Amino acid sequence: MTDKQVKFAKSLRSKIVVFSKNSLGLDLDGLHGLMESNGYGRSLSKLNLTTLISLWDNINGKPYKHEYVNFSNLDKTIYAKSKNIGLTNEKLDLFISKKWNKSGLKYLSKAEKGALISILNHYEQKL
Repeated sequence: MTDKQVKFAKSLRSKIVVFSKNSLGLDLDGLHGLMESNGYGRSLSKLNLTTLISLWDNINGKPYKHEYVNFSNLDKTIYAKSKNIGLTNEKLDLFISKKWNKSGLKYLSKAEKGALISILNHYEQKL
C-alpha cells in the first residue's frame, strides 16, 4: 500500500471504532463479535483496505453492490460453485479480499481463479 492508503486505512480503523462505540453502543468486544459474525474475523488491524471499506459500509447499513461484468468460463464456474455451497456474492468478494487482497473476482489472475475453483471444489465435496 502507498503511504496515503496506509494513512486512510488507519483513519478508517479509528472511524470504525468510534462509530461502533458512539452510534452502535458497542465496546471493542462487541465490535469484534459483530465483525466475526459478518465474516471479517476478530482483528481490525489485520484487515486490508478493501475489507475495511466493506466493513465500514456494512456497519453503516450501506447495501452491498455487486458489479456485473462479462464473465469468462472460469468466472461462471466460480459463481456456480459458490452458489451451490450457499456463498453469497458479498461473502465471495470478502473471501477474495482476505485471501488475495483484491476487491473482486474480476481482478484475479487465471491461476488465482483456478486456485479459487479448487477451494470451492473442496467445500462442494463436503456437502
